[in-house]
Amino acid sequence: MSDIRATLDMLEPYNLSAGERILLSTKGTVQTLLSVIHDTQVKVEVISQLNYDTVLVRWVRLYTDDLNMTTLALAESVIPLAKNRPDFIGKMSDKEIGIGEVLQLLGVATEREILGIHVDSRTIARSYTITGDQIDILITETFPRWF
Repeated sequence: MSDIRATLDMLEPYNLSAGERILLSTKGTVQTLLSVIHDTQVKVEVISQLNYDTVLVRWVRLYTDDLNMTTLALAESVIPLAKNRPDFIGKMSDKEIGIGEVLQLLGVATEREILGIHVDSRTIARSYTITGDQIDILITETFPRWF
């Protein structure tokens, strides 16, 4: 089955707006997509970042860079230390930059695979992997249903 068909099949059972469908299926950076949708820069705030023996776990809030500072998404990332490039792990200490932006800055070609989605009356969420040359990340993003 094609990647596009699999994505469409995953979204089909839900009554989603076009914006929600785009957020749940995008293969690009969510920070950029949210900035375009809201016509303002979206920033990343690291809520917590814990470095365990084998993994780095990062919780972030994506919010509008305006007076309201509206929260647009929350994300949890699990980054196995042994499976990721040292320069990428080093950039994770920058608490104001998103993972997608770091990968772009480093010029790393990556692929994203959506593992699953969740939809309820208040939120939509997705879990996916980002993989590439010495890159292996699991991310879960949750968005309020504001479309």
